[in-house]
Amino acid sequence: MADNYLEKKMDDYRRGAVQSHRPRRSSPDKTAKSIYVINGCSPESEKEIVSLRKAGHRVAFSSIDLKAGRKLAQETGSQHHYIDARDSIKLQQSLDYVAEKWGKIDEIKDPSGYLHPNT
Repeated sequence: MADNYLEKKMDDYRRGAVQSHRPRRSSPDKTAKSIYVINGCSPESEKEIVSLRKAGHRVAFSSIDLKAGRKLAQETGSQHHYIDARDSIKLQQSLDYVAEKWGKIDEIKDPSGYLHPNT
């Protein structure tokens, strides 16, 4: 009995009658951008991150608030980098990491004016 079952399944497979159970990945949205937001846990930046994610963009952000950063990342599906963006070496390392993983960063945003508070 088992041999007949296996032979039937193999015949179905060869004919192409057996469907894969894996869901197919959708192709990435060509209009989606990869965006890095500085000081993502400020109120201005949080709003920016939420709106960018709703628009379908990939978002990574830096923040020195570990707990709030993790929470925001989980809620929005973004990527949190626990760094002080004023540390230029750590910021560059974070940007390089994101660019390597995503292939590029289309925009860097600082909605709260964290790096340039007078502008």
